[in-house]
Amino acid sequence: MKYKNHPNRKIVAKKSLKKWRVKNPQIQSLSRARKRRAIPRWANLRRIESVYKAAAEKLGFHVDHIIPLAHKLVCGLHVENNLRIISAKENLEKNNKLLPEYSG
Repeated sequence: MKYKNHPNRKIVAKKSLKKWRVKNPQIQSLSRARKRRAIPRWANLRRIESVYKAAAEKLGFHVDHIIPLAHKLVCGLHVENNLRIISAKENLEKNNKLLPEYSG
């Protein structure tokens, strides 16, 4: 049965999109950063990708922007120096907050 004619095509599409997002977190992050114009020309995309690959190898870890890309006080960049690998729990608790040592 072709996808177009599949009775549950919306469910199938959501599942396949979710699988793709799990396999390609760096691409999703790059597209978000580009929309916010947070990737400077001098950014090393290979190093950024390696950070995301390292996080993907560790179960339960996320890549966090130390200085958030969108915050009311600052605007961070999507560069390797602004990324760190932290536990998923810690990242979800941090959300879009600025770390105390950077808030002045």
